[in-house]
Amino acid sequence: MSKYKWYNNLGIKKEKDVRDQKIKITETATQALGAGALAYSYTFLRDGYLDGVEIHFSGACSQTVSVTRDSVDGANYDTVLKSEALSVVTDFTYFPSRKRYFRKGDIIKIGITSGGSTTAYLTALLEEEHTWVK
Repeated sequence: MSKYKWYNNLGIKKEKDVRDQKIKITETATQALGAGALAYSYTFLRDGYLDGVEIHFSGACSQTVSVTRDSVDGANYDTVLKSEALSVVTDFTYFPSRKRYFRKGDIIKIGITSGGSTTAYLTALLEEEHTWVK
């Protein structure tokens, strides 16, 4: 939390707390899985959160989906958040029971193995913390 200062119309100095604001980010990606795997990544420019992942398939899909944190601290701290072998589905969603915190420089990776004749339409729902000085 930071503070900003201003003077009111009587010339009296005031202070007010300014909390970090979260900006919603929606990232999308499309991949024909018959042509290759989907390999999506997003590098957090500031501290932030993963709110959820939604994937729609153009037809029945039986591939494997993985959601991974690639830690700024190195490979020893990378974490698979979700991995699921799908069986003839047209939608996949992953909404953590709580928001997943990512530090500045962490990377979220979302992958879908290749195969079949379906197209994957990915939507990643993210947040980043921003602070404005007034």
